[in-house]
Amino acid sequence: VKRLFEPATYFHRNKRVQASWNIDRAERALAIAVYIFEKDVEAKPNCKQCDKSIGPTPGSRCIVPSGEILGGACTNCVYSGHRLACSFVRAIEREELAKKEAQKKNGELRPLTPELLRKMQFAELEVLLRILRNAIEERQEMIRSGQASRSTP
Repeated sequence: VKRLFEPATYFHRNKRVQASWNIDRAERALAIAVYIFEKDVEAKPNCKQCDKSIGPTPGSRCIVPSGEILGGACTNCVYSGHRLACSFVRAIEREELAKKEAQKKNGELRPLTPELLRKMQFAELEVLLRILRNAIEERQEMIRSGQASRSTP
């Protein structure tokens, strides 16, 4: 255990209430486990959702694990089902978009056009097809698990 669970407090019907937690969904159980067991991950400053104390988030601290375990979001946003609304995720998306724009500007990123597809070897097309199928399956799984999918250009 890296930190004790410290419940957040929020206002409900003009009354300050201490948050409780429920692990009825896999995302919630994962968020609580990360909150308690991950080390060296406290966000400074908090994400915008935690700063605003929107809704009954379970933890009093904004915890963001390293790596991809929560997709760049904090434990409170994942627990609350708002992973994509976490300002840390949005910052990552903005960075990735800026990187793609820079690559496009420098000619490093070629758009996938019918002409380019015609020039590709069969093996290259098979690899591309596998990548696309995996991406589609991941998005479908996100939708099934209740997470909205946003695409970036």
